[in-house]
Amino acid sequence: MSSDQFGGIFGKLKGLVFTDEYLQQQAEVAKSAPVPSATTAPSKAPITVSVPTYTEAPEEDMLTKVRSLVEKMNKPEIDFLEVWNAAEAMGSISESTVKNAFVALKIASANKLSKENVLSSGEFYCAELKNALESDIAGKVQQKEKLAESKNQSSNTLSKEVSDLNRQIAELQNQLAQKSEKLRNIDADFNPKLAAIDQKIVQGQSAVTAVIQEMQNVLQIVEKAV
Repeated sequence: MSSDQFGGIFGKLKGLVFTDEYLQQQAEVAKSAPVPSATTAPSKAPITVSVPTYTEAPEEDMLTKVRSLVEKMNKPEIDFLEVWNAAEAMGSISESTVKNAFVALKIASANKLSKENVLSSGEFYCAELKNALESDIAGKVQQKEKLAESKNQSSNTLSKEVSDLNRQIAELQNQLAQKSEKLRNIDADFNPKLAAIDQKIVQGQSAVTAVIQEMQNVLQIVEKAV
């Protein structure tokens, strides 16, 4: 495999946020999955990841998590991962380091390591990594849908509350205007009634005084003449 094939797996995973628990879970699933036979013809279809393409370099901590996930998928036998790690240990991924790593590991495995095994196991790890990404994205889509639903519910609730408050404010403003108008007209409403009462008091006093005066006149006549 070329350097682009090795690095391209991780360059497409910048938006993924694997948790430690998720990494462990995916590793256990990968451990239990069967490794493709060394005689199985490798798939020629390129492995694609249905995530946005990022132009900036992936973050180092994300690369570390993804590489850690791949390492936890490692099977007991010597395969693609050992070739990959050995080539990187030689300084960089290149045609010469990959070839040298393959030859050295083939000798170390007593010729059990084959090109077909490296290709099939490499495709297997790529597929598992892609599945892990798709599963993680699916979970995040569900989170996004739930958040969007909560957002809509909160928006609807707040919109209703705002509408109710605006209605109450309008009613209060109407009541305020009516009461303000009554306050401005309070003199006109009450002063005539107050003046009428004062007038009745004055008239009553005048009438009582006049009647008492007449009664006293009668009393004086009675006292003198009778």
